[in-house]
Amino acid sequence: MFDSAAPKTRRVILASAVGGAAALAVSALGGPEIASAHDPDDVALGQLNHATSTTGFETATTGTAAVQGNATATTDQGVGVWGESASPEGTGVYGRAIATSGGATGVSGETASPDGTGVSGSSTSLDGGTGVHGESAAAGGVGVFGTATNTSDNGAGVFGITEATEGTGVRGRADATSGATYGVYGETFSPDGTAVYGDSQAATGGTGVAGWCDTDDGVGVSGYAGRRGVEGNSQAGTGVYGHSGGMTGVLGFAGMIDMGVPGPGPVAKTGVFGYSDLDAASVGVLGKSPAGKGVRGEATSGIGGSFASTTGIALDVSGKARFSRAKRVSIPAGASSLHVTLAGVTSSSLVFANLQTNRAGYYVGAIVPTTGAFTIYLNKTLASATYVAYFVVN
Repeated sequence: MFDSAAPKTRRVILASAVGGAAALAVSALGGPEIASAHDPDDVALGQLNHATSTTGFETATTGTAAVQGNATATTDQGVGVWGESASPEGTGVYGRAIATSGGATGVSGETASPDGTGVSGSSTSLDGGTGVHGESAAAGGVGVFGTATNTSDNGAGVFGITEATEGTGVRGRADATSGATYGVYGETFSPDGTAVYGDSQAATGGTGVAGWCDTDDGVGVSGYAGRRGVEGNSQAGTGVYGHSGGMTGVLGFAGMIDMGVPGPGPVAKTGVFGYSDLDAASVGVLGKSPAGKGVRGEATSGIGGSFASTTGIALDVSGKARFSRAKRVSIPAGASSLHVTLAGVTSSSLVFANLQTNRAGYYVGAIVPTTGAFTIYLNKTLASATYVAYFVVN
C-alpha cells in the first residue's frame, strides 16, 4: 500500500523515475501490458466467493449458456454445477423459465450413459424429506412429467424405487376434498396396453395392484370399460379376490346408474353379491361350464344353496335334476319292508317312495322315518324282487 505521509529521499525518487521509464520503453516495444491489481468484487477461481447480494450472469445470444460448468474427470464422481443452501426453506439449485409460450424448461438434465440419470434428486434426511419435487399452479398442469421416447422394448416415463420395508416406489395423492380427483392416473393408446399396471415379483405372496378406501361407502378398486370394468387373471391362484370384514366381498351390478346413484349397496356378511335390474330377463349371477359345474354352493353344517322369491319362482330347473337323497333300491322276494340307513334323517323328515317295478296288487303302504334311517313298508310280502324309488326332504 502506498503511504503519502512517508518522507521521500532523493534515492527513492530517482529509482521511481528509472522504473517508470523502463515501463514506458517496454510498452513502446509492443511487449505485454502490466496486469492490473485484482478487484476484490471480481469472481475468483479456485476458491469460495462470498457475497451479500445476488451475483448474476446474462447472455442474449441464442443457444448460449449464461453459466456453464464442466467436470472433465473421467473417473469417480464430478459435478458440473453445484449449489448449496443452508436456509431451512432454501433451494440449492433453482431454475426458472419465464417464457409464456413454447416448451420452456426451468431445469433440464441429460445423460449419455445407459446407466446414467438426467436429473437426480436425493434426500439424506432420516426423518421425511423429498428427493425430487415438482409443482404446477396452472389448470391442467403437471407437477412432475416423465417421457420415455424409445419406440421398442420397455421404457418407463416415471420410475420409482424404495428400499423401505413399508415404503412406496411411486405414490400419488389428490388433496382436493371435492370433484373427481385421482391419486394416480394412467393412460394408454395401445389396444394391448394397460393404463395402470402392477407387478409383484416377491418369491412368495405379494399383490400386483391393491386398492384401499377408509370410508364406509367408498370403493377400494373401481373399474369402468365398454367390455370389462375389472378383469383378473391367475395361472395358479385367484383371478379376482374380494374381502369384506362384515359386508360384501365382491359386488356385481348390471343396470343403469341414474342421478349419481351408484347401484345397490353392499349386503351384510356376503362373499359375492350380484344384482341386475335391467328387465325381466336380467341375471344377477350367472355361472357357465361346458362340462363341469356352472355354479356350486357348499356348506359344512348350513345350507349349500338357498333360493327365495316373494311372488315368483324360487327355483326353476331346465333339464335334469339330481339329488343325492333320492335313489332306487331293491326289496328282495319274501320281504314286505326295507330298512334304509341315511345320515341326517330325523323323525320329522319327509320321505316319499313308490314302486319302480310293475307288480299288480302291490303298493307302498307307509314310510316311517327315525333318527338316521327310515323304513319302507309294502302292503304285502313280495313274491319276487321289486325296485322302489325314494326321495327324502328335510
